[in-house]
Amino acid sequence: MDAEQFFAEAFTPESHADPYALYRRMRESGPLIDAGLYTWLSFGHAEGWAVVRTPLGSSNEGRSTSRSLAPDRLEQNQEPKTLLFMDPPQHTRLRSLVAKAFTPRTTDAMKERVAELTDGILDSLSDRPARSVIDIADELAYPLPIQVICEMLGIPTTDHNLFHDWSHALTRGLDPAILRSDDDNHVVEQASAELGDYVNGLLQIRSADPRDDLISALLAARDGDDRLTTEALIELVMLLLIAGHETTMGLIGNGVVALMEHRDQLELWHHNPELSGNAIEEILRYDSPVQMLQRTITAPFELGGRVISPGDQIIVSLAACNRDPLVFTDPDRLDITRANANRHLSFGGGIHHCLGASLARAEREIVLTNSWRDSPKLRCPASLNCVAALYSAAAPTSPSPCGNVSSSSRTR
Repeated sequence: MDAEQFFAEAFTPESHADPYALYRRMRESGPLIDAGLYTWLSFGHAEGWAVVRTPLGSSNEGRSTSRSLAPDRLEQNQEPKTLLFMDPPQHTRLRSLVAKAFTPRTTDAMKERVAELTDGILDSLSDRPARSVIDIADELAYPLPIQVICEMLGIPTTDHNLFHDWSHALTRGLDPAILRSDDDNHVVEQASAELGDYVNGLLQIRSADPRDDLISALLAARDGDDRLTTEALIELVMLLLIAGHETTMGLIGNGVVALMEHRDQLELWHHNPELSGNAIEEILRYDSPVQMLQRTITAPFELGGRVISPGDQIIVSLAACNRDPLVFTDPDRLDITRANANRHLSFGGGIHHCLGASLARAEREIVLTNSWRDSPKLRCPASLNCVAALYSAAAPTSPSPCGNVSSSSRTR
């Protein structure tokens, strides 16, 4: 298959609901596929692993040769404002400051609160009449992570609902530029401006009245005389809201669907709770919430038997990498005992490895273990079948296969 065939199929409802057959055919076509416009597609684990870890891969799309073809949309060599798209030394400096506030202690302190919130949601679901349909996406996968990240940041409870539309819109900006339309970019710009104004106001409040929350910690973060600027803080808080909400929603949604489709693995986990850590890694491998990422090559780079030129972009299908049969035996089967499940690329790698990976893992583990242990209705085959059908029926008619949230996008 070539790139044109891939894009023609990838945007169909069928591929959006289950893209893995398409990914498999693309991977079998070769380690790299020329998509034109100085862009390459990669679907194999070895190539994906190399791209996410090489220092020659820039996250700044402005350094791509293809950007010279659309100067009105992004100036070449423009310095990005968001940590996700920065390169060293700016990335190193900003991430170092953020790490001072986003510590393991902060994450550990939130685990108890995640369990409390999860139990509260499950208790309300358990009060439903027998054989009720439960929409896991709307009633568990969405409300839990938005409450968690908003509480961490110190955002008032009354404002939590404001972030649904903003967050959903801003995730479009995380797709590779080649796959974004002008309408997508306009939606991203509008949502960014609105959310930016809100965050700026909250920063002013916390500057005058610091509290025990992540925004106050970020305001206080410093390395010597170095500290975060207001602009950097706004961009960072916006990124944490998106990453802490949309991708975690996908993690939970994907996990529920995967276990519903593999009841034997659900029962195995239920009777062997010591498998929890490995089960989470396997579910991350099986259906990644982040489907793709891109890197711009900054110097000649050998990959898949080719030398990639500086300025070329490589779009890596993380989800396809996670099902590469050269690395994972019988990759389309969920196996919570899989010995190398943690070799997945769902959290990226290298300097851009997900900052909130630990919290995301904890949220998923708490939700999934508590759901099956504490709520008999969620273990009821009839209820689960209803939920599975609801997920399938709710698939959008014109999806983007590169959305940062795979299962949650497919199941809204």
